[in-house]
Amino acid sequence: MEKSPKPSKQTATSPDLVKLFEEAYAKKNPHLPPLDRGKALKRIRDTLSMLDYLRQWTKATPGNELAWYGLGLAYGELGRYPEAIAAYRMALRLKPDDTKVWKYLGVAYGKMGRHRNKIEAYREALRIKPDFADAWYNLGATYANSGNRTAALEAVKELRRYDPQGAEKLFNLIMKP
Repeated sequence: MEKSPKPSKQTATSPDLVKLFEEAYAKKNPHLPPLDRGKALKRIRDTLSMLDYLRQWTKATPGNELAWYGLGLAYGELGRYPEAIAAYRMALRLKPDDTKVWKYLGVAYGKMGRHRNKIEAYREALRIKPDFADAWYNLGATYANSGNRTAALEAVKELRRYDPQGAEKLFNLIMKP
């Protein structure tokens, strides 16, 4: 199984989405509403409110790649993958070397059954950061799920250099009958 956030109807579970909000509030970003940290963390739990908030943030600062990345994460949490892809693409226009955005773009493509695009997104993340263990794992899992055992085992070989435990988990996934 790929490493991705679990979609939910109302509760945000993505660690990256929570981290994004924590960092934004911790830095007291002048483009964000003046909420204290406690209120911000409570608000994170409600993805629908967060989605509304992120839309406002992207409108207020359309050149802010973090706002678009956060919007993509929120859409992904809600299972709204076409919108997540559009938000990730906007983030990548602003910061094309953001490997986390490439990874989540791949996850969103996969949720929509666009496996060729999914592989391309993971490959782009790895072109930028060859030691990105999550991307190697997701790429290998994608190949394994599509029946390309040879390519999946190549991903295991690469992943072993950066995350031996992840490589073992991926190997077991590939070899599972």
